[in-house]
Amino acid sequence: MSKLKIMLGGVPFGCNNIGDEAILTQVVHIVKDIVPMASLVVSTGDAKNTASSLNVETCPLYSAFSQNEDNQSFFSAMNTADVFIWAGATGLSDYPDAALDCLDEAQQRGLKTVVFCTGMNDTFNPAHFKLGNGPRRKLYRVLHGATFGQIDLIARYETEKESTVRKRLKSVLDDCDLVVNRDSQSRHQLMKSKLKKPPIVAADPAITLPLIPVNEKIWGHKLMAFLESNAVKIGVCVSSQQPITQLIQFANWLDKIVLQHNAQIIFIPMNPITDYQVMSEIQIEMKQQNSALIAEGSVDPSAIAGLTSNMDIVISSRLHLLIFAAISNTLCIGIGRGSKVSNFLSEFGYCTAGTTEDINFEYLSKEVSKLLQKKSTFCEIGTLVRQAMIMRLDKGKQELKSCLTLRQAPEVDTQSVFGR
Repeated sequence: MSKLKIMLGGVPFGCNNIGDEAILTQVVHIVKDIVPMASLVVSTGDAKNTASSLNVETCPLYSAFSQNEDNQSFFSAMNTADVFIWAGATGLSDYPDAALDCLDEAQQRGLKTVVFCTGMNDTFNPAHFKLGNGPRRKLYRVLHGATFGQIDLIARYETEKESTVRKRLKSVLDDCDLVVNRDSQSRHQLMKSKLKKPPIVAADPAITLPLIPVNEKIWGHKLMAFLESNAVKIGVCVSSQQPITQLIQFANWLDKIVLQHNAQIIFIPMNPITDYQVMSEIQIEMKQQNSALIAEGSVDPSAIAGLTSNMDIVISSRLHLLIFAAISNTLCIGIGRGSKVSNFLSEFGYCTAGTTEDINFEYLSKEVSKLLQKKSTFCEIGTLVRQAMIMRLDKGKQELKSCLTLRQAPEVDTQSVFGR
């Protein structure tokens, strides 16, 4: 039997998103554990580092995720594969057309197709499914007013776009050999497309990421001095994908927390370029700047998760910093950015502290005080929730193993067996 060849694609891996790289790292480990003799090629924008760190072959990103308009290398990799796995994050709601294009192309080539541990927001990406502020929207608004609200072409346009993609989701995913979601809310959203079979519910693979202990070689003397102090350490990440609108108010709130709880603020960028810039702007607005710094030194997901384990509380609008906190049972507070943050926190019985557009500062303050006062209680809850996630992920891994190992039996040469 020939060696199984697996192509792994999904969200734009290798593009400075530490959460996506955490998913990729763990999915690669899962696949290698299930089928250790398989050949694995990863579609990524960072071919050199991905190949060396994960010991895999690589191919370029699909053109929808890059400036490369030529998909020849991407499809050449697909042409030699037996299985195509789409994995990671909220790709089916953020980039549904790209996801479905890749899966459809793989199915047309006769590959097994798998959607593994993906999330699904309660809305599709507004950038692609909402009518933008252009001439057409202005015209439709005029018509809406002229007909006294009887004709709403904006709503009709957006409804038709969603209806079209949901029909295609059903068509393509019904033909997949396996579909696994990371939580029950994602399955609920995906089933709005009326799939013939409900997806398996597992968990985000990043929940099993190993931790690299903090050390001065990675993080430098100043950050290590912060970590070794007796101050309350609060890790903060604000996503650049949907920046907070109350930046100055948030900086003022952080000043208040520093003074009230003898705290130090450690900004942890989950995108080392764009998140770093946003949090630099927040830090500049703080009056207690000596009690705040931005973590620099590594973009390795395991190193970031190891740093997170040294926090007393994590506050984040990035889902995967909250997942990193859960790995080490670190207390966390989420700021809403789509449904994925609230979906994750709901498993712990938490709510979000408002959204990036409207932060609930009163709730934030109460949650910080409550978590610090009742740390042991919330840690007990966190332990149980993480155990449940790992059990779900184990179920997803078993389903994936069954899918990948149930290969067509080799044909028997009857002439050799029975003679001519």
